[in-house]
Amino acid sequence: MHDSEHHMRITIIKKVPFDQQNLTFYAPQPFNVLILQIPNSQRYYLTVLREQHSYSEDIYTEIQSNYYCRHIKELFNSTFVQYQYLRRVKYYPLLCRQYSQLKCFYDDDNLMCICDLDRFSNCFRFNNTNNDYCSDHNQCQNGGQCFENNDRCPTRLTCICPDCFYGVKCQLSTSSFMFSLDPILGYHIQPNIAINRQPSIIRITTSISIVFFIGGLVNGCLSILIFGRNKPRQVGTG
Repeated sequence: MHDSEHHMRITIIKKVPFDQQNLTFYAPQPFNVLILQIPNSQRYYLTVLREQHSYSEDIYTEIQSNYYCRHIKELFNSTFVQYQYLRRVKYYPLLCRQYSQLKCFYDDDNLMCICDLDRFSNCFRFNNTNNDYCSDHNQCQNGGQCFENNDRCPTRLTCICPDCFYGVKCQLSTSSFMFSLDPILGYHIQPNIAINRQPSIIRITTSISIVFFIGGLVNGCLSILIFGRNKPRQVGTG
């Protein structure tokens, strides 16, 4: 267990569809630990853990339920949780050995611990109350929640839209397009994924659209051939 004064936290905001477990993003700066946080909650998942880092790379990982970081309230009883910090923290190394499937855990004192391959706990300071909300420049509309990648010098903003709203700034509403397929299917389309790996509703809709397109193309070609003759143009039928 150790704490480093040079520990630095970098926030990368990424939207993940509700039915997607894979996560792809670009890491412009080196890192050793990647922890995924679900917005509006304190649910954390350990997604990437490495000893050596690269200076910039594309990361492809998967969100797995067994990599869920548990709070110490889920591991200790209420009496133990109320112990003083120094008295309580000396028992943290035992958790990784006691729970063989445990990957990581955290407490309310901004401490995150990761279980290594030897089942020892490596802990570091982790501010789990930092939600990276936009301070005074919320550009999200219609009650959208604004997140920024850096609280001091933000370079990117991301909006989490409420129900029935979508768009980069939550500026679009599905209430005016109740019978349109765009807002319905838009949530199911997975970017950077081949069509054969898309959800069933996307594959079926794409197949139907292709059939209609081919049918319309054939019908147009036949119409040109038929009405290109003088007699059909005179009588108005082929």
